[in-house]
Amino acid sequence: MIRRVMGPCFTFQDFKKIELQDQSSIQAFLRKFPQKISTYTFAHLLSWENIYKLEWLAVSDELLLISCVPTNDDGKRHLLQPIGDFSKEFQETVFTLARGMNYPLKIFDVSQNFCEKYRDFVTLFDLDENRDGANYVYLAKDLAFLQGSKYAKKRNHISQAESGYGWTVGELTRECGPACIKILENLSYPDVPTGTLENERETLRTTMQHFGQLNQYGIMVKVNGQPVAFSIFEELNPSTAVVRYEKANRALRGIYQIVNQETARIIYEKKYCYINREEDMGDDGLRHAKLSYHPATLEPAYILKK
Repeated sequence: MIRRVMGPCFTFQDFKKIELQDQSSIQAFLRKFPQKISTYTFAHLLSWENIYKLEWLAVSDELLLISCVPTNDDGKRHLLQPIGDFSKEFQETVFTLARGMNYPLKIFDVSQNFCEKYRDFVTLFDLDENRDGANYVYLAKDLAFLQGSKYAKKRNHISQAESGYGWTVGELTRECGPACIKILENLSYPDVPTGTLENERETLRTTMQHFGQLNQYGIMVKVNGQPVAFSIFEELNPSTAVVRYEKANRALRGIYQIVNQETARIIYEKKYCYINREEDMGDDGLRHAKLSYHPATLEPAYILKK
């Protein structure tokens, strides 16, 4: 059921938490107004709802607002980028809301397209480019076939894996949930901020609990019949799939290259042109790994501050 405030006046008290029953309503907005930043799918919002206290409000038939409480901001509620037709009327309402708060309002995960389309609104805020939140976007064909000299090291890792062990690739199902959790929990996370593994475990549990209901897909890779790697992906927009999870047993040389390519092959077969592999969160190792696959572009993410 759509929770809607017909008119330009609203407060954070009008928002409600994102729940499974809201899937069709929120997806309708995201399909009508598809985005390029990986945040904006219903499955992703639902899986992170409890961590970021995500709430939503349809302020008109053409505009969806989502609020959040960042984990490092003392419980202060902010906004994600408005989705839809952000008219002058609603721009003024959001700006009035910002001016009336006793702390600086932030608007997270703002796209380049939004900044260009609503330039007058954006100029009312301080604009920060969040490099840690920039999305890595690849040509699906590149990751599916790993052709050319720039992918020679990736192909070499896979060749060494072929010499060392064999693997099978199967479709991910809801019943794979416990195996996925086990793969995640067996990973080593040196120098990762406290809470990262716990957050990933919680979001993965939510994802697998509702897998099959959320329009997501995935693969499970097994060696000697034992699960060793998995991935989960979904449609972000009609030309792009986004990879949500890609976890593997690091003890197996080449396993990450295998699960990456096997996932890309399926995405390519599904006729997506691009693969969004989300952000690096400022982690140097993750940034190096994502850059090593030679993204076609980095989709910028901005934060507006008032």
